[in-house]
Amino acid sequence: MSKTSITIELDSKVRSALEKRAKREMEEMDDLISDILRRSVISSKKGAGESDKIDDQFLSYFSRRQKVDYIKSWGRKLKSGFK
Repeated sequence: MSKTSITIELDSKVRSALEKRAKREMEEMDDLISDILRRSVISSKKGAGESDKIDDQFLSYFSRRQKVDYIKSWGRKLKSGFK
């Protein structure tokens, strides 16, 4: 895998926070930033193409996604006062 060099400008507060985290995780700052970016790319790929492809309709009743959507809709109703 080839590597690409990227230059970024960091605020002093952000830099000090990254230095503390790198020290705590016993990593170099370059490795820490690379790891953070790699995990960010991986997590963004997971949600991009996800769709519910459930063969059995019965299983869809117990899917986590439907529960989350149901809870969110109730939260919106509570905030709006059931209008």
